[in-house]
Amino acid sequence: MFQENGFYLNRCKGCGHFYVSPRPTEGNTHHVERWDLPAPADHATHELSRTTEFEAYVTYARRHLARGTWLDIGCGCGTLLNIASRAGFKVEGVETDPERATYCRRSGLNVHDRDIMRNFLTPSSYDVVSMINVFSHLRSPTTAFASLHRLLRPGGLILVATSQLGRRAYKSEVPDWHIPDHLHFAGPETFKRIADTIGFELYCVRSQPTQKALICQKLVYRSEKRAFRAAKKVLGSVPGLIDISALAVCCARRYLYPRREVVMLFVRKG
Repeated sequence: MFQENGFYLNRCKGCGHFYVSPRPTEGNTHHVERWDLPAPADHATHELSRTTEFEAYVTYARRHLARGTWLDIGCGCGTLLNIASRAGFKVEGVETDPERATYCRRSGLNVHDRDIMRNFLTPSSYDVVSMINVFSHLRSPTTAFASLHRLLRPGGLILVATSQLGRRAYKSEVPDWHIPDHLHFAGPETFKRIADTIGFELYCVRSQPTQKALICQKLVYRSEKRAFRAAKKVLGSVPGLIDISALAVCCARRYLYPRREVVMLFVRKG
């Protein structure tokens, strides 16, 4: 498809899944992100700006389970955990960045700083497992979902928020794909194949073009420029105008299969 940082993004002709090659070694997987990883306090501020988004994730989960134990993989500075806790869930997190994990613990959260693939958590202990912008970092998505299936109680669910590509990938869709920190991107059939292979019922609860998500992100930015403030006011007040603007961008750039931001629920059978 295209190259970034000396790695290629390829697409499997059989299932449509997108993957990075050559496979990076354990030592250089995160080198792109680690150069400019924000300090925990700065990242916490960023997370707070996404409070409405995180509240929506809890709402999606509560449509299936009103209460229970919630495990957040890649929990960052713990904003989603705090929101889930206020909603009545008993919360726990996994965060491999030691500084962010320490930040969470200082605020009273129970957070582990170990790789989830080490199978250190007790099987059948969780009702909800969330992965927000984590799927693309997994070294082996199918293996990871099998491990999470083991952690869930029957009827429990995995909530995944990530990017889903169409039949093509366009390098210009986003400013930076962060390859090889990102190793995988779901294709149209990726999640269905995972669900069928491991034993989940699959539900898509939200899907929107990435261009719309980028516009929405910019609406929360502060700016002293009058023109920018006026544009934000118009876009935010006229229903459907953001959708039209996103569609116009995709058409102008000739994205026949635009990238989408999706929220998927994997419900464990039995």
